[in-house]
Amino acid sequence: MDGITIYGQYKLHLLLLTCLLALLANPAAATSLNVSPLRLELSSSTPTSFLKLTNDDKTARVVQVELMAWSQKRQRNVFLPSDDIIVNPPIFTVAPGKTQIVRLGLRQPPTADHELAYRLFMTEVPQPQPAAPQTSQMRVVLRLSVPVFVSTQIAAAPALRWTAASDKDNTLQITATNTGNVHYQIRSFEVADSERSQVLAKESPGVYILPGRSWHWRLKAKTHWQADLFHLSAHTDLGDIDEDIRPH
Repeated sequence: MDGITIYGQYKLHLLLLTCLLALLANPAAATSLNVSPLRLELSSSTPTSFLKLTNDDKTARVVQVELMAWSQKRQRNVFLPSDDIIVNPPIFTVAPGKTQIVRLGLRQPPTADHELAYRLFMTEVPQPQPAAPQTSQMRVVLRLSVPVFVSTQIAAAPALRWTAASDKDNTLQITATNTGNVHYQIRSFEVADSERSQVLAKESPGVYILPGRSWHWRLKAKTHWQADLFHLSAHTDLGDIDEDIRPH
């Protein structure tokens, strides 16, 4: 699965780089596909949902939709094709200025004791272009993704454990371990001295941590980490966290 993940990340990085170069070379050449909402949640009580994909460009766009089961391994996101959720339509054309509704529905009620995670990838299908004089424009192909979470049948029990370990070169490794049964999205966090008088390091990762998984950050302090206790403040999609951590 690591091979699949690395290959998928390589393709995504290459795609993002191509888009960035195109935008820098000629902003007018960019397409504009907007999706809402940015996250979907399904459950036994809410087995269906939908999202909207709007084409703000002047050209029709063909879009293919793929559902991927989402897991994490060694701080990597792993995506594998899945048919756990019905997606309709799987491919469609969005006319200029129009909106396409994509509907999702559970095939069966959830039975896992933890939240299940998926990603809905929406990829523009390149269309044949008429022959034209050579120009500096690049054709931009977009790929969007939306997290889809399926709630567990049992009560949600979010729990996040923070630990710290100091290193030789004045760095501190911060680890967040999700010991609960639902995801966390870490939007940002900062480490300060125990009196909260000085912020030593900040991060804005915007990462999801799925149940049973951990994420690590190596922070370079503005000053020496010579202390037995630090204070961590984090902003997550499940609320703010304020706690003291003792490095080891």
